[in-house]
Amino acid sequence: MDEKRESYYSCKCSEMEEFKKAAERFAVEIRKRVEELRRRRDQLKSVYKDLQKSSIEADNLEVKAAEIRKAELLAMKEKAISDLESNKQLRAELEKQLQKAMDSGGSGTVKKDNIPDSTKRKQNQVLKSALNTILKGKSPSSGQGSSSSSSSSRVAPQ
Repeated sequence: MDEKRESYYSCKCSEMEEFKKAAERFAVEIRKRVEELRRRRDQLKSVYKDLQKSSIEADNLEVKAAEIRKAELLAMKEKAISDLESNKQLRAELEKQLQKAMDSGGSGTVKKDNIPDSTKRKQNQVLKSALNTILKGKSPSSGQGSSSSSSSSRVAPQ
């Protein structure tokens, strides 16, 4: 009976040793897996921080590009306003010159009293159309019929 007991205990002891070894192997494997998971977590944290940083940098670049575009548009607006003011001044001066030419009768050699009213009206129309076409950027001869060109030949240059 002692032998049976001894063999039973030795069998149980060997089973316990096997179990301990299996438990140790399992514990080692689990530790390795935990370490691998921790390492991957740290990598993911690092990648996440890098992505956040690059996203912020990209946003900053977009903001800077928008600010540059805004500055360009403001400069274009200022130039357009300046050009508009310049054009208004030019137009006012041309209108003054036209009014002066209309008041003087268009010619120094012909007296104002000797010019018929119809001729004065034609001269005024020709001068107005010339001014309008100049202001619009067209040539003075375009947009006028042959009657206006014949009446413009009567107007002496100033």
